[in-house]
Amino acid sequence: MGLIDIAIILLFVSAIKHGGEGRSIYREEDFELEQQLNLLNKPYIKSIQNKDGRIYDCVHLYKQTALDHPNLLHHKIQMRPTSLPKGLTTSSSGGSSHVKPSEIEQLEGGGCPIGTVPIKRVTKEDLIRIRTRSFSNVHLHTVGSPGAHYANTSTKTSGDFVYFGAQAVIVTNNPTLCADTQSSETMISVSNGVPNELNSIDVGWTVNPTLYGDNKTRLYTRWTIDGYRNTGCYNMMCPGFVQTSSNIALDTTLWPISTYNGHQFGSKFSVFRENSSTGNWWFAINDNLVGYWPGSIFTSLNGFASTIVWGGATRSPVGVLYKPEMGSGHFPSEGFGKASLFEQLQLIPVDEKYEFRDLGIQETEPVTDKPNCYGVGDITELGPAKYSFYFGGPGGICGY
Repeated sequence: MGLIDIAIILLFVSAIKHGGEGRSIYREEDFELEQQLNLLNKPYIKSIQNKDGRIYDCVHLYKQTALDHPNLLHHKIQMRPTSLPKGLTTSSSGGSSHVKPSEIEQLEGGGCPIGTVPIKRVTKEDLIRIRTRSFSNVHLHTVGSPGAHYANTSTKTSGDFVYFGAQAVIVTNNPTLCADTQSSETMISVSNGVPNELNSIDVGWTVNPTLYGDNKTRLYTRWTIDGYRNTGCYNMMCPGFVQTSSNIALDTTLWPISTYNGHQFGSKFSVFRENSSTGNWWFAINDNLVGYWPGSIFTSLNGFASTIVWGGATRSPVGVLYKPEMGSGHFPSEGFGKASLFEQLQLIPVDEKYEFRDLGIQETEPVTDKPNCYGVGDITELGPAKYSFYFGGPGGICGY
């Protein structure tokens, strides 16, 4: 019996045990769930059911959830940035002799019609699963993230350096979790602001049964303007991200999965601020534009990013002793084909050139909070793949 079934049964038991009061509580919770579903699931032109049973609704551009944001009530959607940074249109495996391109799961039937965008239909079971598993959006770099651990490399903290974006090829792995309440993710993060007012955007892949209902490696995005205290969410679970692609969904699977001591596969993730007064932050995977976060929803990040982070993270509820794998589940010291990998690290300095340039070795500092479980290697020049680093680990008993 799954957690969803148990949660529903407990609600019914509570209603029987407490009589009218219990029935009232159950009706209130059910009504609240229905209201939330009505807000998240918009009227659609067409629906698509993929082979795994997931249903995607093709929603009109101007009916998507993003425009429910109070700052976007009269927002005019951009289908493309006014300008693209130099370096965005290179091949996703651009010069790399190490990593083969991953594929993005395609929607059945060729995707959604032009003028509509694919949004995964949220079910009542999805909402119950998220509630019963104490799901959290806590950002790794805010104060107090119990159960969250990380291994990453980030730009050095200095007011002298600010950025308009970053990108990298991230190897595709499928880390093993010890419990369905855990998650493991690999991301690029751009941020600005002090912890309680942190503006942040994350893009990457994750294994997250609470969010997606399975253990597949899936695309994800996340954002906040206050360190996830009161704002922000994953993907399109709240108003904010404006989808423009008609054929790439934000929870799509990435495949093939890299194999230990075998072929390595990966995708290029890019996040960049438009070089105009809009301050919009765009997201692209393998040089395909997916959509953007309007500059008007941010406070500090509508100008520039002060910190770029590349790396991995895991999350477990407090009390779960064994932590999940990160990346491939192997330490950086094992090297290529075994440890997980970021390669072709690039960023966009705020200057007149507006282009992705290779990261300098001296520009970053590696950090991990649980070196007995997860590690991060130094930035190295890995041949034609340019600047790269290994990261990850097996998890296990790490402490809290």
